[in-house]
Amino acid sequence: MSSIGLVMKSSENAKLELKIKRLENDIHELKQKLAENRSLEAQLFHSQKMEALAHLAGGIAHDFNNILQCILGYTEIALFEKSEQNSDYEFFKKIESHVKRGCRLTEQFLSFGRRIEPKLKPTNLNSIVGNLKHLLKQALPKMIAVDLKLASDLKTIKADQGQCEQIMMNLCINARDAMAENGQLTIKTENCFLESAPEPSLPNIPPGEFVCLSVSDNGPGIPPKVQRRMYDPFFTTKAKGKGTGLGLSMVYAIVKNHGGFITCESEMNVGTTFRIYLPTACEKEHQQEPIEGKSNSVSLCGDERILFIEDESDILATIQRYLKTYGYDVVTAQSGEEGLAKYLKNRFDLVVMDLGMPGMGGMKCLEQILARDSNAKIVIVSGYRSDRRIDDALEAGAIAFLEKPMSLPTLTNTVRTILNHHTQTAWKEQKQIPSFKIFSNGKKIPLGANGVC
Repeated sequence: MSSIGLVMKSSENAKLELKIKRLENDIHELKQKLAENRSLEAQLFHSQKMEALAHLAGGIAHDFNNILQCILGYTEIALFEKSEQNSDYEFFKKIESHVKRGCRLTEQFLSFGRRIEPKLKPTNLNSIVGNLKHLLKQALPKMIAVDLKLASDLKTIKADQGQCEQIMMNLCINARDAMAENGQLTIKTENCFLESAPEPSLPNIPPGEFVCLSVSDNGPGIPPKVQRRMYDPFFTTKAKGKGTGLGLSMVYAIVKNHGGFITCESEMNVGTTFRIYLPTACEKEHQQEPIEGKSNSVSLCGDERILFIEDESDILATIQRYLKTYGYDVVTAQSGEEGLAKYLKNRFDLVVMDLGMPGMGGMKCLEQILARDSNAKIVIVSGYRSDRRIDDALEAGAIAFLEKPMSLPTLTNTVRTILNHHTQTAWKEQKQIPSFKIFSNGKKIPLGANGVC
């Protein structure tokens, strides 16, 4: 072969090799895009599944909270009619306590599906750790030792108890999964004063007092590359089916919603410590909390006429009986249609209604009442506070919202506070809306102490 032919052959081979390399690069990029698409599809499927679970959780929560409302109502009536010296009094107090635990479990179930705005009130983290002891015993292998180092003088924070429980359970479950069966889990609380953020990567914070919650394990540690992504939703290093990738992202969101921040200190083959910093509550905030229970400071009695609309007969029975002990004339209805008909035939000073009812439902009933009487005072009730209908009802003209299960003293306090304002105009001008759960215009004020006749 001539030299010219060899040069041409060499040139063709070079072009062919270049094409092969380009094809190899294209194939590699295509594989990467396919992998990314599969990951996005998996995240989309997971997101859709979580949304479906959220809707399912809403329905279950509403029904379950109705059951808890019935139990709580009968229990509080029994407590109201017994003295503290009665032999059965403590038994009913225990039932009341377990119902409230059930309420917190319902909230945790709901937060699994979607974010819930925190209900902030003065809280001691030590008491939450104490409440979780029995759950940790069930969730952790017996070979894992749990060491509690709780500050005896721990300061109060403004927090949502259910969401704080969720923070601790998520961190403890993560620690469990990282350790061998003979691991060591340490939960510590302490007061601290911070002049600046404890890590450069955190945003600037004003100097102040914080409560620090630490959860430590002696597991293998978290690699730096994992630490950079561990708060990302759906990111997990666990085997398929073993983790959702939502635990730490939910912890991060909850802490941020509480005005705090989270840090992680991890050393390979030594262990990991997560620290949660939450700002302390000032004394003024302590005093603004409404007081539940029996007190002689404010009378809750009245002779006004109240229409209570609710499809659960046991809830109607307990609330009617309780309010009648304070002198109120209580008329009940078990559907929106029946409630509307009774309202149009009689004069009522206040309407309390459930939103989730069969037939025309609570929302349409509310709209029909307000269309005929713009000065009607209406309090809405629901077993599911993360419901768009609640915002719609408040915007339509409802005065306040109470979440089931509600204590009967809380209901009576709300009723008296509203009725003490003689006109709807006074309500709207003064924006004196009871600060229990959710309120129109976002205005919140403390209620007076509960009282008896």
